[in-house]
Amino acid sequence: MGTIPRFDKRVREGLGSDSASIMKVLIEDCRDQFLGVKTLVEEAGGTGTMALAIAEAFLHVKCTIFDLPHMIEAFEKSDKVAYVGGDMFERIPPADLLILKVLHGWSDEQCVKILKNCKEAISTKEKGGKAIIIDKVMDTTDGVHPKLTETQLHFDIVMMVHNTEK
Repeated sequence: MGTIPRFDKRVREGLGSDSASIMKVLIEDCRDQFLGVKTLVEEAGGTGTMALAIAEAFLHVKCTIFDLPHMIEAFEKSDKVAYVGGDMFERIPPADLLILKVLHGWSDEQCVKILKNCKEAISTKEKGGKAIIIDKVMDTTDGVHPKLTETQLHFDIVMMVHNTEK
């Protein structure tokens, strides 16, 4: 994505659109998850939509968007959040709360590596440390919502095609 700016921009816009739809539920229905949280890192932030919305809704939380350096460079910056470039397979900045929306695109082994780095980055449970993982729910093909099921199956196929191990 870093080598094709038009494609990179479209991917970031898509990620931001998906995050915006999730934020209403997270902020309104899960407010208690932010009690006692002082620092938050949105891991692989895409557009930073989630961290920006949380920073506006919870003024006491210092939010950081963490993503690959070329992604951070492409952001339209806001003074409401901090921006940190890096690689989640190497290290994740420390925080009380981590938000991840990236696990569906990685192999099991890669997910384990990401989650181990999350564990190292999160403050202790006694100090309120936690992670919120946002992902698609597998096997919800109950037939009640056929369009939802169809969308989920298409999403699963896209992830299988694009998930390549190196």
